[in-house]
Amino acid sequence: MTEYFYYQLSAAVTVLQQAGRGSTFQELSTTDLGLILLAHPCEKEQQAIAAFLDRETTRIDALIARKEELIRLIEEKRIGLINCVVTRGLEPNAPLNESGIPWLGTIPAHWEVRKLKHISRELAGRRIVQPHLYFVPDGVPLLSAINIEPNGIIRDDIKMVNTAIDERHAASRVRAGDLLTVRVGDPGVTAVIPPDLDGCHFASTMLIRGDSSFSSSWLSHCMNSAVVQAQIDAANYGAAQKQFNIGVAANFLLPVPPLEEQERIADHLDGVWSQMDTLIATIETHQELFREHRQALITAAVTGQIDVRAELPA
Repeated sequence: MTEYFYYQLSAAVTVLQQAGRGSTFQELSTTDLGLILLAHPCEKEQQAIAAFLDRETTRIDALIARKEELIRLIEEKRIGLINCVVTRGLEPNAPLNESGIPWLGTIPAHWEVRKLKHISRELAGRRIVQPHLYFVPDGVPLLSAINIEPNGIIRDDIKMVNTAIDERHAASRVRAGDLLTVRVGDPGVTAVIPPDLDGCHFASTMLIRGDSSFSSSWLSHCMNSAVVQAQIDAANYGAAQKQFNIGVAANFLLPVPPLEEQERIADHLDGVWSQMDTLIATIETHQELFREHRQALITAAVTGQIDVRAELPA
């Protein structure tokens, strides 16, 4: 019975992976597949096991899907909150004025609209050409687009460049408090460089030099908001991947509160971001537990550890 053997192969995924061959990607020959041993009960028992697993995996899949929808709603709420705060601030009764920009609308009367190049004194692209030529197992970190997520650094696959190229490009080292913005693929995604990555290098991103005249965290939230994303969408070029050039980014318009208010906004949004990250992580843990339970249930059913005789057809 096809459905039964589908579950059998699902339960044998670890064995199948171990039998795979290849360095770049694994493949399994029909000969190797034919040598995999599978339990083969009578057809009625196969039907009973498949019926049981169809019902139970459908139920578990529905629970996982509900968790996924909950994550989507949390992300949607977070984005909406950030968009509201970076354009209206934290004071609900603050007087508003027209910004003069149709897509931005009204902003607090004491705020300004400024170009990105007038907020940060330095915007720059990569300085190390073909950085992959200088990768070493142990050296100076180099962050690229794959290491940048909204308001955070992904540390799973940070590349290292040798000390010689680091010293040659000492002037282009990234400092703690600087920002890196993805330029190609998922343009606009921005994160602040933390203290432990002070002195690193960058590629495939735009450097926004941090300064005491503005809050880096506030600017990161602005860059990740719909305020900048709308301008990126309007300036986007490239058929295969969305991207923007630094000359265009320099003229991005942002609603700018006074520095003290920037810091209050940043503290508030950092807290909201952290809380929602924790909530999403908890939900993802639940999803993983459901997936593990699903796999364990399949394995138990196809190896006879669960009595499914009640599913047997009359």
